[in-house]
Amino acid sequence: MPDVVDPYVDPATGILRNLVGATDRPSLDEAEGALAFARLVQLSDHEAPGTRDLAELCGIHRHLFQDVYDWAGMPRGTIDSNDMTSY
Repeated sequence: MPDVVDPYVDPATGILRNLVGATDRPSLDEAEGALAFARLVQLSDHEAPGTRDLAELCGIHRHLFQDVYDWAGMPRGTIDSNDMTSY
């Protein structure tokens, strides 16, 4: 079975790479909750008609988590460390 590398996880901390500098799960959870809630309030104040497609879902994810993750709003993939093929 090949080793799978999750490019979204910081190997030094074992948690998701993040923009807030969190190095443990409780700190990341706290920052994510506070920042995403503030962005959720913005979304609810400026609600637009939805398309209910992947692009809309990615846009919502981007808006909610843009302060926490640089990859917010992008569909996730996995990289196989043996051949570095993304799938």
